[in-house]
Amino acid sequence: GYDSYDQALGMIGIRDISKEASEIMEEGTEIHKMVQDSLMMSGQALGVEALISSPQENIRSYVDVMLANPQGGRMPLEIKSISEEGFAQLERPKWSHKIQLNSYMAVMGANTGKFLYVSRENPNMQKNFTVRFDPELWEDTKQTLGQARDMAQEFLAQGYGDASHGY
Repeated sequence: GYDSYDQALGMIGIRDISKEASEIMEEGTEIHKMVQDSLMMSGQALGVEALISSPQENIRSYVDVMLANPQGGRMPLEIKSISEEGFAQLERPKWSHKIQLNSYMAVMGANTGKFLYVSRENPNMQKNFTVRFDPELWEDTKQTLGQARDMAQEFLAQGYGDASHGY
């Protein structure tokens, strides 16, 4: 969901994460684990933190939860923790989240994916969204990723950043 410049900075370890953002991510991790455990115990999840990869696109990532798709195959579920204020205003998945899940669906060959938004203040407050794979969005995402990789290589050639942070 980031533009190519921000992605490039992240690839070489230059993007700073604020203390506030770090605390939000820590809270989100706890909520993820709680939801993942619940889905595993209920038998709804086929797996959690499931590795997906595409050597062709040089992409490797982890899906929060893998569900069975009623039409066959597997379906990715992304868990997103959100503030109560953001939750109240949420009418559809956030664009950056949609790009992420669409990329996962592309790599997996899935035609459908799901989001579960969970309030950080009250984890019982949840919203579900189902999205279909968007091939045009995937092509745009690959183009942006390619630009980011080129930019990261240029930054490294100029002495900025560290290649070991790449993903």
